[in-house]
Amino acid sequence: MTARAGAPVEPSAYVERGLITLGLALFMNLALGWVLLWLGIPGSTGLFQYGPIALWTTAGVTGATAVYYLLTRWSDAPDRSFRILAGAVLVLSFLPNLGQALFADDVTNTEAASLALLHLPPAVICLVVLTGWLFDAVE
Repeated sequence: MTARAGAPVEPSAYVERGLITLGLALFMNLALGWVLLWLGIPGSTGLFQYGPIALWTTAGVTGATAVYYLLTRWSDAPDRSFRILAGAVLVLSFLPNLGQALFADDVTNTEAASLALLHLPPAVICLVVLTGWLFDAVE
């Protein structure tokens, strides 16, 4: 979504793409959560509930949208910078789930893995929609 030919991108365009990203990410994560629960993969629903899935998905996408907006203002290569930063944040986001799997007696490995799996759809959707890959493919 970087400006083309020096034309400034209005902040409302970032809000619009942020809302599209949020809608897609919520849909994908809630659907993935439903499938995982239906298959019985998490083992229990203690940590695996729709409310927290929606809350954390919203927080992550909102943060990613704000970071991308700031990168477009401060970076000469915002898309590249965002891809690097998003990749690093995705890897770091798995650490709490790994910690749960290793050190929490009441969390099964499948629960921790299921929670970690929920980080992937929003990350991919943020990369595709916020950077404009989706919109460039349609044009």
